Amino acid sequence: MRGKVKTLSLAVKAVLVLVCLVMVIPSVFRLCPFLVGADASYIVLGGSMKPTLCPGDLAFSVKVNPSDVKVGDIVVVKTDSGVYMHRVLEKRLSGDGVLFRLKGDANEDPDSSYVAGSQIAGKTIFSLPTGYLYTKTGYILMVATPLMLLAANQAIKIYRLYDTRRRRRRGLKAILLGNGGRRRRKISILDTTSTLLLIIIVASGTHMMTPYFASGSGSFFTDTETSRCVIQVATWKVSTSISCSVDPNPTVKLGENVTVSGCIRPARKGVDVILTYRVGENVTKRTVKTDVNGCYVDVFTPGIPGNWTV
Repeated sequence: MRGKVKTLSLAVKAVLVLVCLVMVIPSVFRLCPFLVGADASYIVLGGSMKPTLCPGDLAFSVKVNPSDVKVGDIVVVKTDSGVYMHRVLEKRLSGDGVLFRLKGDANEDPDSSYVAGSQIAGKTIFSLPTGYLYTKTGYILMVATPLMLLAANQAIKIYRLYDTRRRRRRGLKAILLGNGGRRRRKISILDTTSTLLLIIIVASGTHMMTPYFASGSGSFFTDTETSRCVIQVATWKVSTSISCSVDPNPTVKLGENVTVSGCIRPARKGVDVILTYRVGENVTKRTVKTDVNGCYVDVFTPGIPGNWTV
């Protein structure tokens, strides 16, 4: 039984050491990027470069001459408002030097303006996928679970410390609390397991909170980007004119045809033109449409003698 307990304890400690290395090594690389051949390191806060760079990933960059940057490279841009990483979509030369058109992999459209070569702080060479810490699963595995294990481990030690019973324990209770007996051993509250759990919790919490202090807000916890704009909708009225002429004019015989024609400006096709023919109390309305030139033609035959107006 004692051999099995020792083997299980060693296996648990080995797993905890591995987890500690997974958590501590990225933190060391972030503080000392030169260890991996980089000049700077950044924690990705936004989702504009997904899936290449996800929120929470640790990206490394090297200094580069703007003239050496190629289309397709991911560059680090420093502006007055902060730092961001986008992919080079276009490179062009101008009187002021090299200009770059950038675009996020997850964005539908390129950036609205060109970036000068003087704003390029470096080129991204690789990244570590540490963004899992900002997911529910990552939080449960790297923060909540170690915290619960640490609490359970300390509770067991406190119970063993104040356990006054002297009979031997058996089964699962012996694995968790020891064999018991009359001989009382000194119990260390902060043992190797507790220390490893503490390191995991501290490293995870530090990595998760770093973007908070870097950005000054908690917006990095969500991958939602919101922008607001004001759109003014109005109806623009354009001055229009219409001409009208009658042929023959001014006198026609009863039963003869009269041609009424004209144009509207600006020209529009398919506009309804309502022509009203009036003589005394008799009124006749006819509708015609304009052609591609904005002109219309109507042939009317007066049926009543008199002075007609159009």
